[in-house]
Amino acid sequence: FIPAAPDIRAGQNLANQFVYTMIAATSRGVQRSLRAELNFFNQPLGPNYNWYDWLRDDRIELELRRYFRSLSTKAPILNDQPAYEKEWGEIDCFWNSQKTYGLKAAYVADGIALSLASIRDWNNPLVKCEIHEIIEGEVICRSENIHHASDKMHLDMQIGWIQERIRSSVLNGAELWSKAFLFFPTLAFCVSVKDQMNSLPILALTSIIRGLFRLNDYCIAWASGSFDPKSINCAVSVDSQTTLMKYSSERTFSCPDGSERIFSWHAKLGQWRIYFDPAPGPGHLYIGYVGKHLRTVKFN
Repeated sequence: FIPAAPDIRAGQNLANQFVYTMIAATSRGVQRSLRAELNFFNQPLGPNYNWYDWLRDDRIELELRRYFRSLSTKAPILNDQPAYEKEWGEIDCFWNSQKTYGLKAAYVADGIALSLASIRDWNNPLVKCEIHEIIEGEVICRSENIHHASDKMHLDMQIGWIQERIRSSVLNGAELWSKAFLFFPTLAFCVSVKDQMNSLPILALTSIIRGLFRLNDYCIAWASGSFDPKSINCAVSVDSQTTLMKYSSERTFSCPDGSERIFSWHAKLGQWRIYFDPAPGPGHLYIGYVGKHLRTVKFN
């Protein structure tokens, strides 16, 4: 491992700042839980000085060390939750061409990544990464800005997002349905969505909520003109004609205007899908389906 700092004193300061940033995050409502890699505590803060040494270092404020010990620290990332590991096993996150598990975990959880302020790149409230995801046998690559902090100043710069993230947190699909019209005012939900959303498993919520917010954000910006799928900030596509011919009944939904439509446009969110139709636009979309990947001629 490469030490985060050139000497022990600088390493101590980096660790102190990291923990103070965690304290600042939890004081702003962020969940009081640290997810770290399996070898996190072995990472050298300075020459021959790692996190285990910092925890035993009497030169460090006792309360600071106690706070760090008190966290519900889980390691390794995601591997202690097999359902999530399976769900996100086909996603990789790259920063500067390096695979990164911490930033991937923040993306998966739609949470915030914390870093030691060891390099200039971490002095930023957003870190741009490349997300590589296998969707229907094809690798889809896209850029994502991961929320991030290495100093409490970064948290203050993101307080609006943090508060919105807390407000949009739900315990289950039923609660999401009860708040859907508040969270996503530009989306018109078909009657079928109520039962679909009520039955969503917990591990689907982050993906579905993220996708609905991005569709809602697109509608807010879509003031005029024709529908532009390239402006939606997530992977979207239409079903093939052969799939529509074979499975059109699974994609036919009764819309709020009283008509029935076959939905083809869909947002791809891991193994989850949101089917939508731009018919009521500009500024609005019909949502016909949320849930597991529907059957296609390639996927049964």
